Amino acid sequence: MRTVTVTITEDGDQIFLDTPGAAGVFCEAGMSIVRRASHVEPASLLLRLVFRVIRAIVRDTSRVAQWTRTWRCLWRVAIVNGPILPGRYTDRLQAIEAEISFLNKSYLEG
Repeated sequence: MRTVTVTITEDGDQIFLDTPGAAGVFCEAGMSIVRRASHVEPASLLLRLVFRVIRAIVRDTSRVAQWTRTWRCLWRVAIVNGPILPGRYTDRLQAIEAEISFLNKSYLEG
């Protein structure tokens, strides 16, 4: 079971992470604005540059984009307009879990 943290502002806006656990359910309820909160990317500068170039020219749903997610390398989490988290992860899914945990604690839970 996945946990989805939802914050409702004083204006009635809902703020949440659109993770695999959320599965876009909240977006279906009405108008929503989706903003990127962070990036999970290779920790190595060279791989990160290659990763960014590839991802800039292919669709996120493409086979090439899927292939970049399987690279065997160290991964890092870079928060948009924020810090780069200190951990490095050998498994991209571990980096995503750290990303979700950080965002839930820092932005949604206050």
